[in-house]
Amino acid sequence: MRLTNGYFALLLAIIALSPSQAAAPTSPIERYRVHISGGGLGIETDDTTVFSSTGSRWIAEHVRHDHNWCGDRSSGRCAPSDKLLHQWADGDSCPALSEAMSIVPKVWAQDLADPTRQQMLVSETPYFTMHRGSNSVRSKPSDEIGEWSGGLRTWWASMLQDTSGCWNNSPPDVNGKPVQPATIEKG
Repeated sequence: MRLTNGYFALLLAIIALSPSQAAAPTSPIERYRVHISGGGLGIETDDTTVFSSTGSRWIAEHVRHDHNWCGDRSSGRCAPSDKLLHQWADGDSCPALSEAMSIVPKVWAQDLADPTRQQMLVSETPYFTMHRGSNSVRSKPSDEIGEWSGGLRTWWASMLQDTSGCWNNSPPDVNGKPVQPATIEKG
């Protein structure tokens, strides 16, 4: 079959109007989820951070709920208190977030190979769990790492320090719309 100029132009127009497979998604896709829970001496934490991406742009949503049995002393006596923090960081305005996320695969592989990371510690340190992929695609044991101490937990502490000035109370926009929360708030 011989293509005439008209058919060739039509074919080029269809290809040009077709969505590119390399185009960034229109909404963030969850890549990692960190959950920290536990505590001691009357202080409990439930902390979740979801790391999502649109193309090469990283977005983090962090929700932390702290309960302290003696956190309110305004009456002169101990009273329970609860604090809820819900913040966002955007790799477009925070290069430290993008840099931190670029090393996760390497640290993940090192942690999987380290048999000492799951040794039980007698500690009041909350338990750290990191999931890879979204909830709907996690199926292998290697998609979750839980530890009391280890490379990913060290990465986490460093990432929080490096991004300390990047967190905002409002979600970033993707394609002109605010990102929808991926965490479940307690309160």
